[in-house]
Amino acid sequence: MNPDQMDQTGHELQHAHDHLYGNLDLHNPDHRIASELTAFSRQAQVSRDLTGGLPPTFEGRSPAEMARSYEGKTDKGYTGTLASSLDAVRRWQVRN
Repeated sequence: MNPDQMDQTGHELQHAHDHLYGNLDLHNPDHRIASELTAFSRQAQVSRDLTGGLPPTFEGRSPAEMARSYEGKTDKGYTGTLASSLDAVRRWQVRN
């Protein structure tokens, strides 16, 4: 594996972890932007760990800003906003 892609692997593994351990439901479009927030946060952490503390290269944006970039991409299965997605996940977690 290319070392430059290790942080991206962390991103995808975080999606799998969240889904498999019931942190959110990736089958629910309302949860997908929240999933991007946790995945970009993990990607940032992996990047810092691998580079000795250098920030990730998210085009100068934070994990939250990266997650917000999915707002409005309904054609790709993302609904709502980051705030509404986080709220949907919280409501779902209380019920489950």
